[in-house]
Amino acid sequence: MSQPTKWFPGLIGRSCFCIMLIAVMGACSNARESTITATTAATQSVLKPSGQIVSIGQSSFSPQQVQVKIGESVTWVNEDTSKHTVTSWHEYWDQDNVARVDIGDLWDSGTLVPGQSYSHIFTEAGTFEYVSLPLLLYFQYQQNPKGVVVVSG
Repeated sequence: MSQPTKWFPGLIGRSCFCIMLIAVMGACSNARESTITATTAATQSVLKPSGQIVSIGQSSFSPQQVQVKIGESVTWVNEDTSKHTVTSWHEYWDQDNVARVDIGDLWDSGTLVPGQSYSHIFTEAGTFEYVSLPLLLYFQYQQNPKGVVVVSG
């Protein structure tokens, strides 16, 4: 009797999944680049932000946690030799007690090439986690490649 086929068996399946995810990320980020730039410029002139700078390295964000006030920005700078993203990450339990993750629902930088930066202005108080999707895929939850922004009123 043969074994049922698995969707992502072993290393080959994970590699295929990663390649598909990266291809989709690239396609989405190229379409959004001009929108992000225009929106960010318009918002910055209204809120006049000041804030924090976070470096993106080979395996982490530095610093991993920053604090800003409402109306301030965080700027992420890709100081690695690889491409990265800065993508919001929200884990929660829904009403049916099922674990959920919203990826990029609050902000997503698109692909940042080495030397490129991205800024986001925070307009409400809270604690916000984010990831670089390439780091998340590389470490596959073995480490914690997440960053945190704490926004106070």
